[in-house]
Amino acid sequence: MNVWPVEEISVEDSLFYRVPVSWLRPSSLKVTTGIFRENKGSISTDWDKYSTAAETRARQGGPERFAILRMGVGQVREIDGMSVLHEPVQNLEGQIDNRAHSSIYGLESSVNVIPELGRKEKIRTELYKRFNVWEIPPNAPVK
Repeated sequence: MNVWPVEEISVEDSLFYRVPVSWLRPSSLKVTTGIFRENKGSISTDWDKYSTAAETRARQGGPERFAILRMGVGQVREIDGMSVLHEPVQNLEGQIDNRAHSSIYGLESSVNVIPELGRKEKIRTELYKRFNVWEIPPNAPVK
């Protein structure tokens, strides 16, 4: 049983997306289309209502290993086939692990039985156009 209710995330809200620095090209450490990846069926993010960028960066330990992007919920939902859902995470003992956890769906999935050729790259390109400036850049000092 989930203690925290699932809430509707407004189009005016933002999500923090944690990106491992190891995914970046060492020569530039810039945002690239390839950083937008699903893990277990969705892009895992934190809702800014319940988390800060720094908290998202530190959530898995070793914050120096991560950079953070801020993604506008409305801008994500404007992309055809993309949705954002609040999905708070609880650990096995019934305690809340992450009330801010939210998921972006639609990068690899499609409403069509046969996914449109190049759909994933089109969506990654759209995400890059909208979200290409770090909220917390790679190798930023941990505060």
